[in-house]
Amino acid sequence: MKKILMNYIKYFKGIQKIYRICGSIFLRIVGIFVPVNKKLILFNSFGGKKYDDSPKVVFEYMSHDERFKEYEFVWAFHEPEKHHLENARIIKTDNLRYFITALSARCWVTNSAIERGLKFKKKHTLYVNTWHGTPIKLMGADEQGKEASKVPKRNYDIQTAQSKYEADIFSRVFNVDYEKFII
Repeated sequence: MKKILMNYIKYFKGIQKIYRICGSIFLRIVGIFVPVNKKLILFNSFGGKKYDDSPKVVFEYMSHDERFKEYEFVWAFHEPEKHHLENARIIKTDNLRYFITALSARCWVTNSAIERGLKFKKKHTLYVNTWHGTPIKLMGADEQGKEASKVPKRNYDIQTAQSKYEADIFSRVFNVDYEKFII
């Protein structure tokens, strides 16, 4: 049932718009009542499919660094029962607990997306997107055949790129301010 619903949201623009507007409003209202935990960091890789890529490297570095010994690390997976990590709590993606954790986390680290197509990031949440590869396919504005200015602005606070070339492409296709890139 969930898969069918997700396909409707993904492929039918009207339903997708309703999901984005209603879901974002709902989570922003819920967020008013969820306090931020300044020592909570939420991680995911490929939207919750894997434990790998740059979020894994960042997590492993932080979890073994004395400066972060007081921090709580949470990893979100589609199938949390398949993962066991030392120094991290594991949760399932795309349920209310996931969104409450995201609302309470001071920092999000991902290589794809945390908000799942919604807009609920709090003002003081640090959103770090490490992306996950070289832009050799159509994506964002290019995929949709739109001007970059018509693509919804991504609200990343930090976006990594391997080169100036990649930063130029990501900035344009994802509508991310260029000054937010770390190269």
